[in-house]
Amino acid sequence: MDKKSTQKLLLQYIYGEMSASQNLFIEELLQTDTNFKAQHDALTTSQLQLPKFTLYPRKKTLQNILSYSRSEVCV
Repeated sequence: MDKKSTQKLLLQYIYGEMSASQNLFIEELLQTDTNFKAQHDALTTSQLQLPKFTLYPRKKTLQNILSYSRSEVCV
């Protein structure tokens, strides 16, 4: 597995974007492959250092979504 695909898999695992069977595969690798575990730890540490913020949609955007959901177009 090349470095780029390894990082992509680890990011998907860290952010909970994998199926249960994929999670089991990654967890097994984390227990058996020290290099894989080191990369996981580095990415997890980096994630914890990211600034925390929350994005909110504009009020107009929410109004448009609610209006659309009430329209007869939605079936």
